[in-house]
Amino acid sequence: MRFNIKDIKDKLPRIELIIKRIEDYIQEAKVGDKSSLAGSNIGEDVDIVLLPPQPHDTTYLKGIDEIGKLMEEGTDELMKMSRSSHESIEDFITRVIKKQVDNDTKIKLEEMLTGKEASFRTQSEIQIIMLWMQARSLSRIMDRALEAASKEEYKPYFSTYSSTETQGLYKALLSPERTIADIPISKGIRSKDSCILEWEEGEPSHEAKLLFFYCIAEYRKTKNKIIRIDMKQWKYLRQTKRETRYKEIVGEINKLYRASVFINDVPHRLITTGARKIKEGNTTYIEIGIHDTLADMLSKQKPFMYLNKAMLAIDPKHNPHSIQLLINISSHIGLNKSLSIPTKWLISETALPTEETVKQKMKRNYLQKIVQPFERDMNAMRSIFEWKYISGSGSSWKEFNDSSIEISFLDPHPELASIEAKTDGTGRQKDKKPTVPVGKTDGTGRQSNA
Repeated sequence: MRFNIKDIKDKLPRIELIIKRIEDYIQEAKVGDKSSLAGSNIGEDVDIVLLPPQPHDTTYLKGIDEIGKLMEEGTDELMKMSRSSHESIEDFITRVIKKQVDNDTKIKLEEMLTGKEASFRTQSEIQIIMLWMQARSLSRIMDRALEAASKEEYKPYFSTYSSTETQGLYKALLSPERTIADIPISKGIRSKDSCILEWEEGEPSHEAKLLFFYCIAEYRKTKNKIIRIDMKQWKYLRQTKRETRYKEIVGEINKLYRASVFINDVPHRLITTGARKIKEGNTTYIEIGIHDTLADMLSKQKPFMYLNKAMLAIDPKHNPHSIQLLINISSHIGLNKSLSIPTKWLISETALPTEETVKQKMKRNYLQKIVQPFERDMNAMRSIFEWKYISGSGSSWKEFNDSSIEISFLDPHPELASIEAKTDGTGRQKDKKPTVPVGKTDGTGRQSNA
């Protein structure tokens, strides 16, 4: 569906100005075109030769430059129009120009579009072709940027680091707060690694934490410590209708600037300075600088995992454990190449209460305090994957404690091909030799009394 030029008025003022200036430019070229090209006779075609402009010929070049600047300033509106109409910016601008020229010039434009040589008899034709070439060049740049943005926008996964250090950081950052020795802190523990975040100016909002978490993923992609995020794109990722109050989000991210993270007792800062709001045209960005010490730590991390972007839209008020569960699942799949996950391991990596805590302080309500919250927060990720018990169940604590689950991603997981190639369809690795129970070997690895 092509965009109706008549519909632009009052809706897209910058594009309206571009159209008006193109129309004026072409009319000015026609009015000034009172004679044929110098050195040519009437009725005689002259091949176009683009010589350096003479001082008296620079007016039309200034006009082309002005239209080019208007197009750059109207980039956001042009892209918005292109998205809504499914018409490329190049086709739209070419259509605007063709509307103002006669059939002979249209034919010459078509010839140039198909790579044919074209000849010209008037100065106005050259000026219009010069305008079209400049506008087409800018349009193509915008169309390529739009295409790249669309591909990135609809790509369901992003990748981030996955190591004991970063897993601890993610857990401390995104898990619900725990209290250790009556001191409220955020603490994450994974394997032998521990990570503690101390909020010197109060804990930032969940959105600010997610924004910083996404910056880490962007740093992995770009290796640029200065991360700039388009807030329109961020709103899309968050899947929210709420308009971001920029002062609010900047203020919340600034709390990260004052925070300290201790990884294996080694202190780190998270960001270099407070976040900045940057306005360019109709686009607002939030700019965050990854701190040098954190960037240095991240740059040494080789393992990584894929995470579905839908995690950014999860509401922690209703599903406090979903994000951590997804991170743990994604880490397990990315590193171990398995779709089958032991439930006991999975919940041990979250802020769900431990069996001992429920036993001593929660009247052994295992189903209510552990199993039901686990199933609820797993079900909250139905837009990302389907899951089921492949051993055990959630009907009792004993059944749950010995259970395993199977994950089936709705969007093909980037690691899925290698996972399926190395598993037998049940999540087990192909040709994997059975483990010999401890105590039943002869010391060489062979079974005793075999």
